Amino acid sequence: MDVIRDQSLDYFVFQGNIDIHAETCFKEIPVLIEKTIVKLDFSQVGRINSMGIALILRCFKKIRDDKKAEILLTGLNTIHTMLFKTTGVFLLASLDNT
Repeated sequence: MDVIRDQSLDYFVFQGNIDIHAETCFKEIPVLIEKTIVKLDFSQVGRINSMGIALILRCFKKIRDDKKAEILLTGLNTIHTMLFKTTGVFLLASLDNT
């Protein structure tokens, strides 16, 4: 995961598969948030399994509850988009339309 700081938002770029091995990464993200807008880039992500979805949901809920930040998603492929729709990820985050 790469973190890019900007004047208006925190930007995280994910790489590889999101599964149990990503647990540490997703636990660190809420701690790293400094801005009220968080953009997460999934363009370099491969497979996301059920544990990955659980990690994402937990992370996003913590960001919303603790940091009161808006979560924007970018770089989603068709499979990720369908997966996020069916698992409720889009209840916590929205697509970045910029």
